[in-house]
Amino acid sequence: MLQGGAVKKIVFTILFTSLVSQVNIARADYIFYLGSPNACANLANNWLGQGRVYNWVVDCQYHGIGIINNRDQAGNFQLNINVNKDSGSFICPNTYSSHFTGKCSNGYVVIATGYGDLAGTVSGNAGTAKGSLTISGTKTNVDITFNSKN
Repeated sequence: MLQGGAVKKIVFTILFTSLVSQVNIARADYIFYLGSPNACANLANNWLGQGRVYNWVVDCQYHGIGIINNRDQAGNFQLNINVNKDSGSFICPNTYSSHFTGKCSNGYVVIATGYGDLAGTVSGNAGTAKGSLTISGTKTNVDITFNSKN
């Protein structure tokens, strides 16, 4: 059984790594299509997002930033996230930060997380993602909107 700190870390890792993502449930990596095979060139950016994590126990609102650096020749990149709570249950942490690796190739992005059940869309510099997370048998809903800062 996950303890409170571990539950919080998992919930908010999923919430804000998905600022720019759609998850492949089978692999539990975040996967999304950017709309064209050449769109990977525009991925590096500061992505701002707002999100909500909620179920019958918690309801928390957050805002945050995901910073994606330039890709290397193989398409690999780094993603750093920082999140702050706007409102909600004391169960939800006030802040959260994490680091992930990803790859963008032919317009598809995969962010290696090991978490997830989120689906989303990206159009230009904005997107949305929705999904759920089950922790110790309890379903938690996740809703996210995001856009590029630049």
